[in-house]
Amino acid sequence: MPQPQNCPDQIYELMQACWKADATERPSWFQIYRQLNRFDKQAKKKAKPEKSAEAAEEFEKAAEMYDIYASLPSEFGSPRTASSLSETG
Repeated sequence: MPQPQNCPDQIYELMQACWKADATERPSWFQIYRQLNRFDKQAKKKAKPEKSAEAAEEFEKAAEMYDIYASLPSEFGSPRTASSLSETG
């Protein structure tokens, strides 16, 4: 899938990692959560006060894209579960 319009490069790279054919090479829920939080913190640091709403909107879009990924049928790979959030790496 090509990079969606207005999708930050870092988010697209994370999406691609989640789509790897070998499920063992995909990031865990915890790794995805940690990376999205890191992106959010970076966006907030870079954002000027008047742009903080824009950064929050970008993060929300990324979270929505992730929700779409998480809801894909199991034939797209191993299903992810909420218990994966407790993984440490």
